[in-house]
Amino acid sequence: MQPKRRAPDTEMVVTPVKKKAKAMREAYTTQQKAAISQFMSFTNMDRTAAVRVLKSHGWDAQNAVNAQLAGRQRWKRISSSGSSSSKRSVSSSSQVSQLSHRETSSIFEQIPPRPTPIPVHISSTRFVSADRLHDFGGLQHLVQTIAASDVEEAFSYYSGGGGSNASAATKTTLNKLFDKYRDNATTEPDLIGVDGAMKYLQELEIDFEDIDSLAALEIIQAPTMGEIAREGFVNGWLERDCDTIEKQKTYINNLKTQLPSDRTVFTRVYKYTFLLAKTGQQKAVPLEQAMDYWNLLFSSRFSAVKWASPNTPWLAWWKEFLEVSWKKSVNKDMWNETLKFAQLTLEDEAISFWNEESSWPSVIDDFVEWVKNEKRGGAEQKTEEMEY
Repeated sequence: MQPKRRAPDTEMVVTPVKKKAKAMREAYTTQQKAAISQFMSFTNMDRTAAVRVLKSHGWDAQNAVNAQLAGRQRWKRISSSGSSSSKRSVSSSSQVSQLSHRETSSIFEQIPPRPTPIPVHISSTRFVSADRLHDFGGLQHLVQTIAASDVEEAFSYYSGGGGSNASAATKTTLNKLFDKYRDNATTEPDLIGVDGAMKYLQELEIDFEDIDSLAALEIIQAPTMGEIAREGFVNGWLERDCDTIEKQKTYINNLKTQLPSDRTVFTRVYKYTFLLAKTGQQKAVPLEQAMDYWNLLFSSRFSAVKWASPNTPWLAWWKEFLEVSWKKSVNKDMWNETLKFAQLTLEDEAISFWNEESSWPSVIDDFVEWVKNEKRGGAEQKTEEMEY
């Protein structure tokens, strides 16, 4: 009688595939294991797909994620049933979420950098694209569902395959739109002059006397108030996926509703205004011109920093002081520090945040003294003397 053969223990059975996978898993360094774990957590890809992608990027987890983020400007939401124009079906087996660069940086901050990172070209505008979503009140996590069997193909699509085709088409459309407004296609093919810029802004229904004109010019990085360069125009709207006048108009309108409550966006527009206000290679803006812009930026209905408090007309006092006591041009430091000072005065009307040791520009120091002595009758100084 032959002895009974023991049934194979499923836990002990190791197929060649499992053996290879186990050997590969055990062969990974601690750094590689950390990269795999973090990459899987971010992308929801399975281990095999994660390893394949990381290998293609030399185990540089940050570059692998950046390539995914740079694949498309905005990921289109596709239903689990797919669209009628799709060439292959799409299921909801796994999900890939788009995060901002700051968030991905925090995810991988524990992973030491490679000694010699593989060079990966990523447009600098991609890193600010997540911040641009802040224009609409915060980063929106757009979810794309993909079939598990198509993980590699889908990753390729979002890393520059199909995504690059969409971007190229959008770029072509934007270039054609830019050409429509050029004043002289022969002598200045990459520049829209004053007449063309006015026509373009009018079609966006922009109020030239309000802050939305500055916001629009910041988006397209206009070199001066009356000119629009092709590169800034195309890149600015490409980043926001707005390749038609209607889309751009909608974007500006949404931005206008966000501006009054969003100091981050307002600050971006404020700082760029200094570049618009300059002439040529000048490093400063004439005082009269600077005051015009301050009046617009600090009193507009769309402003996030309306420079006036219940008992103090700060903007009016600031302009009065400059006209009487300053009479010089405004450099970049003075421009930027004025915004910072304005924000603090709205939080602290008594200006208790200021002291002689503070590193404010001298013009702001002089303004504080002027306010105390000329507008408040030296009340603070008298109080200090009485207490002393």
